Amino acid sequence: MGDPTAQSGLGQPSDGEAGAGNTINLNFQYFDGLPRIEGTLGEAMSEQHAAYLKSDGKLYKALASGTPTNRVIGFTENAAIADADEYFQRVGVVTRNGWNFTHIGEPVYLSSSVGGQVTQTPTDTELGIAWTSDSLLLRNMA
Repeated sequence: MGDPTAQSGLGQPSDGEAGAGNTINLNFQYFDGLPRIEGTLGEAMSEQHAAYLKSDGKLYKALASGTPTNRVIGFTENAAIADADEYFQRVGVVTRNGWNFTHIGEPVYLSSSVGGQVTQTPTDTELGIAWTSDSLLLRNMA
């Protein structure tokens, strides 16, 4: 049957572009607004921190202490400094060494005490479910 993206004329990006040589199926991560988005950090963040969008247009560590800080838009893919552009994962499974979920299949929440962190202690912001001891299956980030 072949590769449907190649058959539809959507085959490969031009040389020099991100993911050149890959079909669209392999380059899905490069499309803005789908599983991830790009934004500018308002503060330094570690890998897999939950973030919210502040009125200055930058992303900050989210905290379950009421709006707008509990309006999570995604999780940082990499550690980065303030004013850096970074990608944020919005859907799917997020994995981080150091997470230690003990109730697999149960809800995971945004921390109300440590910005950007998650917990299985209930707060006002449920993010998804524990997929494994170190991964979280996100609900759709609005």
